[in-house]
Parts: sequence; structure tokens; C-alpha cells
Amino acid sequence: MTVALTMERISTMKKIITILAAVLLLASSVCASDREEGGFGILLADLLEAYENPSEEDSGRIDADVEAIADNREIAQCVADHWRKVYLDPDYRLYLDGKDDPAQLPVEDASAHAFVVLGYELENGEMTDELKGRCNAAAAAAKAFPESILVCSGGATGKNNPEKHTEAGLMKEYLSEVCGIGAERIFTDEKAMTTAENALNTFVILKEQGIRTMTIVTSSYHQRWGQVLYNAVGAQYRQESGYSAEIIGNYCFDTEPSVAIFNRDEAFAIWQLGGILGLGADEMRLLPNIMEEFLAGQKQDTVPAPVTQAGRPEETYDMHTNFGYTLAGAHGVAGRQGVAWMNDGFIVSGSTSLSRYDGGWNEVLTHEMAFTGGVNHIGDIDVYEGEIYAGEERFVDGVASDIRIAVYDAETFELKRYYPFDPESGQTEVSGLAVDPDTGSVWLCSWADGESGRYLYRYGLETGEYLGKYHLQAPPQWIQGVAYYDGWLYLTADDGTADLGEPDHVYRCRVDLESTAWPVFLERTLDDVTLMGEVEGLTFDPENRRLFVSCNRGAQIVLGMPKGFYEGYEEEIHEVFEYRMD
Repeated sequence: MTVALTMERISTMKKIITILAAVLLLASSVCASDREEGGFGILLADLLEAYENPSEEDSGRIDADVEAIADNREIAQCVADHWRKVYLDPDYRLYLDGKDDPAQLPVEDASAHAFVVLGYELENGEMTDELKGRCNAAAAAAKAFPESILVCSGGATGKNNPEKHTEAGLMKEYLSEVCGIGAERIFTDEKAMTTAENALNTFVILKEQGIRTMTIVTSSYHQRWGQVLYNAVGAQYRQESGYSAEIIGNYCFDTEPSVAIFNRDEAFAIWQLGGILGLGADEMRLLPNIMEEFLAGQKQDTVPAPVTQAGRPEETYDMHTNFGYTLAGAHGVAGRQGVAWMNDGFIVSGSTSLSRYDGGWNEVLTHEMAFTGGVNHIGDIDVYEGEIYAGEERFVDGVASDIRIAVYDAETFELKRYYPFDPESGQTEVSGLAVDPDTGSVWLCSWADGESGRYLYRYGLETGEYLGKYHLQAPPQWIQGVAYYDGWLYLTADDGTADLGEPDHVYRCRVDLESTAWPVFLERTLDDVTLMGEVEGLTFDPENRRLFVSCNRGAQIVLGMPKGFYEGYEEEIHEVFEYRMD
């Protein structure tokens, strides 16, 4: 999918936007030597400086910044032009719900128009008054143009949200049940966690629905920067896919935030825009001291050892989990992708290898793969009746192709057969695989962001025939592995930022072939190692009630691939964590 390319470009931004508290003190001036070099970093600095009191003088400086950019100047020009429109055009104004009649909005063809409603962080899993205000504004606008659609965007946000309610899901419910908007008019993106992701996911929906124009609906203080971000994403999406949808207006919930929220919104938007524009590491010179001090506080003096920490969300909020887990050990292995229990031993997959270990984690056999059919990568694996089932693909810098299910002999590692995936499924990447003998299924999961990562894909265990997909509600980010145990599928997700010491997680969903949408529950926070890098596959030993999770630490991961090492490491360490299940 073309959107995957855009998501890759902002993946490094996701590590940055979580440290907004550190960058609120960002100095907006740049030394002369830096300014002579030019680049997106200079443009961002000047946009930040002009945020609160934009002027024509700022406009001239920003034009000069754009002129100095050599690569991808077209995107930068779109950003500058739209910034000038929403901040400096004397005829531009905000349309406010309750004060302005939405029928005044310049919508020429309502049948090809969408009102895009941006989410707001949930409190205790519920909508805030501000989010309801945005929905009320959207409902008023939608009723003025009954042929239009609404697109609600926002993921499972906020603390104390054990059911993983999503902003978009609650917004659709509120719009249909409280505001009286037909549910068939409302489309949702339940994955976005930032305004940039709102835009990225929205454009996919807009393209699918044949939308040509849109009105952004959000809070009044958020509207201008929201438009700048949407316009930047739209320019990049148009460049990559040929599709465009023009922002023709706004409709706002009229509210004024505190100064702290206003400043946070400023820094938050700048960093998201940096990700969209492809801000490189070299341009982080705009805040070297702040960034270095922050990252220095995250580094370990010595290589960290697995240590269980108290205070996980599932413990703090007394969430129901299927099991309690006690860390029983960490075992070094040769592969970084997946692990599968097999009788009294284990099979471990590397990106290009398979290894067998005995019950004491002694290596018995390692085999480098001689791939056929264009594939170059194995993900997570499973073992069933003496055969290894592997998800295989061609994987280069976060982009996958040639997906298939490969079956190997568990003793010799000889390829016995393979099944191609069904492109009609919409799956664009395969990260994990699980055999489910109870329903005669082979389940595939996808690491890719966007549409592909929202589903689990089912194939026949005997035939390899594609049998459909099941919508995860709400889907975890960057799913890496899947395993079946006693009626449930368990998922690992690489949803923590290692730079910040954030943990990854294990989730679960009930296998229910009668339903197309499966609720997802948090099962375990993987806080047992710092600088983990990423979690990978998982497996169960049902007889002894043990869970095994494949984890990597030490390497900095970009687009799903190791790109260097953290301080204190000279190589990436691959381990399988063993948990006792209570």
C-alpha cells in the first residue's frame, strides 16, 4: 500500500513526539552557519518562531527557507503555502459551531465531500467534553450537507482505558446515537495516535470512498496546525499515489485551551510536521543539548539484565487477564524472529535461518535458508505434527512483497510445500503465524501500519485456502507474533519506544469465527528488560503451562530493521523469555 511508504517516513518521528515535555523549551533561533546550510530543520525553526504571532516578515523568511531546500522542495512549498493561507490570508477565518451557520461552508459537491473529525485523548476510556464538542460541530455540519460522509479518526488513547476504547469508535457511537447521524455515513480510523497519523489513515479512507474535498472538524485552537499537517500529508500522499483531496474549509468546536496546552500543541505539531517532511538526524542540531541530555538519562551504564518491574497497567488497574506470569529465565538464542515449542525442545527462526534447541536450550542444529520464489525473510513460526509453519516474504526497509506460508520438515528443515497468500485479503506484510488445530486454521498477522495491521488472516490448515480476515478492535501497533492457546490468539506488539525505555506488550483476542470483529485485551506488559529494541514471536508449552517470548535488545530498529547499537552494545542480543503461567 502506498500509505505504508508514508508511514515509514514518519516512523522515526514517533520516537520524538513522546518527549514533548523536553522540547517545550526549544530555542527558535539558529546560528548563522546552520542557516547557510539550509534544510527542513531551518524551515521548522522559523515556523515554530512564527507560531504565536505570524507576520509578513515571517513569510519572507519561510520563503527563503523553502528556496534553500534541495530535496523534495515541492512538499516544503505546499507546507509554506498552506501555512500562509491559514495564518496570513486576511480573508481566512474559522467557522465556529453555534456562531456560524455550517451551510455557509464552501462545499460544492456534497456527494464527494467528507467532514473529517479529529479525536481528542480519552479520560478513563470515555469521551471528554471537548471530544463531544467536536462531534456536535461535525453533526451540525453533516446535517447541513446530507449527502456527505464523516470520517472519525483516533485510536485507543488515555490512561486507565482497560477496554481499549478508541476515540473514533466512541465518536461514531456518539454521532449516531446522540446526534442522529446515520451510521452508514460514518467511517472510522481507530488506530491514529497523533494528528499526523490522523491524516495518513484518513487519506486511505477518503481515497476508498472517492472523496475529492474535505472540511476539517476539530477544536478552534487546533484547526490551523491541523490543516497544515493534513495538507503536508496530502501533498506527500498525492506525490506517491496520484490521489488528492482538497481541504476547502473548517468547522470548529469553539474553545480556548490553557497556555500550557496551547504551547504543547505548538511543539507537538512541529515535531509531527518534522516527521512528515523527513527531518533527518543531522537536522536535530536545532536542539542538541536538550536531546543529548534527554537521551543520556535513558542510557544504561552497563548492559541491562532482565529484571521484573512492578506497576504494570494490568496490575495497576486490576484488569482481567487470562493468566498471571512470572519470569522464570531468559535464554540466549541465534535467531531474532520467532520461537515455537516442539515436544521437549524449541525451533527458533532468524530472518534467514532456522535453529533447533533441546529442552535445556542447547543448540542442536542451525540451517541457513536457500530461499526460492523471491522471498528473503522468515518471521514468527509455529510447529504442528512434525512440521514448521513459517510466514515468509520479501522484506526490504519496511516494505514487503511475495508473502507466502511455507512448510518445512521439523527435523531436516527441508521445504515440503508452500501456499501463496490471497492478494484480495488486503494483507501487505506477514510478521507472525499460528496453527490453530481446533478450527483447522493457520492464522497470519501483519506488522505493517495502516489497513493491513488491523486484521488477522485465516487460511485452511489442510488446504492453504484463504478463508477470510477478522477485524481487531482496537488493533495494537506493529504486531510481531501470534500464537494459539485454548481458544485464544495471543499477539506480541512492538508498540513501545526503546529509546525512551517504554515496554512492548502481549495482547489476546478470542477466536470467534461467527464474528468479523474481535475485541483485543491487554494480557502482559513486557517490562522485563530495558532497551529491548523489539519484541518478536511467542509460543506456549501447554503441558507445563509456560509462555515463551522472543525479544531483542541492543540494536536501534528503524523500519523493522537493525540500524546501529545503543551505548554499551556492540551487537544485538537475541533472547527467549520464559514465563510460568499461573
